[in-house]
Amino acid sequence: MPARAWGFESPLSHHKFLFGQSTTDIVTDRLMAVVVDFSFDPKTLLSRFCACEIVHNVAACHEPTAPTAVFLQLCLHLFAMAEPAQISTLTLNRLSVYLRCLRQLQRSGATHVSSIQLAQQFELSAPLIRKDLAQFGEFGIRGTGYRIDDLAESLNRLLGLDRAHNLAVVGMGSLGSALARYLSVNDKPFRIVAAFDVDGRKVGRKIGHLVIHHSREIPEVVPQARAQIAVLSVPASSAQGCYDDLVASGIKAVLNFAPTQLKQHPSVRTKNVDFQINLEELAFFLTT
Repeated sequence: MPARAWGFESPLSHHKFLFGQSTTDIVTDRLMAVVVDFSFDPKTLLSRFCACEIVHNVAACHEPTAPTAVFLQLCLHLFAMAEPAQISTLTLNRLSVYLRCLRQLQRSGATHVSSIQLAQQFELSAPLIRKDLAQFGEFGIRGTGYRIDDLAESLNRLLGLDRAHNLAVVGMGSLGSALARYLSVNDKPFRIVAAFDVDGRKVGRKIGHLVIHHSREIPEVVPQARAQIAVLSVPASSAQGCYDDLVASGIKAVLNFAPTQLKQHPSVRTKNVDFQINLEELAFFLTT
């Protein structure tokens, strides 16, 4: 059978497996075992790993028989068509918590930690830690645990914190001003590059290194500043209009502190933080 070459990159390990030149047949049972073990479903993350495992298992084969070649080609076709796995917001939030804990361990001088030690020290769940991390690859070594520096670097990269993100703050009242000052000092990946308000007494004034612009300048200033994320801290009555202006200006994500439900644009990731709702939740539990 003429040799064909296919190259695929695993989304988990980023290793490339290549069929090439002459290959020998492999036992079909071995291929099927991989499929069964990993619940081959093209809509799941495990299906992608499964497909890469199949490629890996036949990487040294020579002259595959027709049935095996057809079966393998079908598996790879499904792999190529599989949709990206959806990672839940809760999982991403826990990754941030893990990273914060690892940073604390780094400052203490620790070099290795197991999931059990991490869970015990920071009131976390060891099985959940392992499950969350397994969605993105293999980070630990059995019997040794995780190298703290390596795991922290991996989580930093997974969360997109290895590069700068430009932020625009709309609404420079008490909350917006406090957020701008906090982010300017404490969060290096997040850089405040633009600030807006409608209050004429604030427009033109400086907060830190920033000059506050009028909100009507959003369409001009946001693209110039190359802002990607916006923090919205305006009254509910102004929120939708500001949001629409930000979306039209090219903003890709919005952190909304306005106490209102926004009509969201499907291409813009929006996160709502409503203090009132959180306080009312606490009030409910105090009365039960």
